[in-house]
Amino acid sequence: MIKLSDLPSCYMSDIEFELGLTKNNTKQNSKLLLEQISSLCGKVGALFVLPCTISSILIPPPSQLSSRKWKEYIARKPKTISVPDVEVKGESSSYYLLLQGNGNRKCKATLIHSANQINGSFALSLIHGKMKAKTEETKLSFPLDLLSLPNFSGEQLIQREKQLANVQALALKECLSK
Repeated sequence: MIKLSDLPSCYMSDIEFELGLTKNNTKQNSKLLLEQISSLCGKVGALFVLPCTISSILIPPPSQLSSRKWKEYIARKPKTISVPDVEVKGESSSYYLLLQGNGNRKCKATLIHSANQINGSFALSLIHGKMKAKTEETKLSFPLDLLSLPNFSGEQLIQREKQLANVQALALKECLSK
């Protein structure tokens, strides 16, 4: 639950959905949840997180990604710990939705900018708001220096990930030697 006054308006996007039950959905849990959420009107809402993985390859579910194999490998106390190459296989992100009731036993879901988008969305909404407010003026004044923000290429990110993996391997070797 969240008060709308606690949520900065620059984090809210213009993307909205209407949620409701289909005629075929007669589950009591679904009806109860919809009734509870549709009662949230005005100054409060419910914040939900929808995790999503975007990839062209099949990624196993988290239940299959156990740390048991890793623990067994470390228990054998190997002399060298190999670090696999960093592969960019897709994108994992989460979508944040603010749900509020809009009457008629339906809900309005507003997409909230995710943690990965907050800095960019803030700057974008600030610039967009300034441009709307000053359409007749030709000169805009920006309180943010957008050129000072870091700009990374894909190769730079992969290089940083490889360096991080090497540092982690060195730290692990140091821990195992003690």
